[in-house]
Amino acid sequence: MVEDTTLAFWAVFGFWFALLLAGSFVQWRFYRGLRDQYPATWELLGQPTMIKDRTLAATWETIKKLRDREYEKSPERGAVPFCESYRSPFLVLYYANCVAVIPVFTSPIWVHLVFG
Repeated sequence: MVEDTTLAFWAVFGFWFALLLAGSFVQWRFYRGLRDQYPATWELLGQPTMIKDRTLAATWETIKKLRDREYEKSPERGAVPFCESYRSPFLVLYYANCVAVIPVFTSPIWVHLVFG
């Protein structure tokens, strides 16, 4: 019984942690490429950094700008295709992390309900 609940918790936590790592990697590559290759677009999007956007809540401003395609206002050649290539993975992983964090923090409740 205890082994089942422990295994269930670690499985959910491991899945969430993998999503978190994947999201952080995409976020880091996007921010670094944007800052280094397209500085005007980086400024247009609010100069996002991994330090500034270290939580899901703090990343929301960048997510809104990507979701609304604000990068299309950029005067830099090549910035739009660059942002488009990262837009979907960034948004999908962000929203997946938002959803996946719920079972992790409510695990005592659902583990008790499922395993009694």
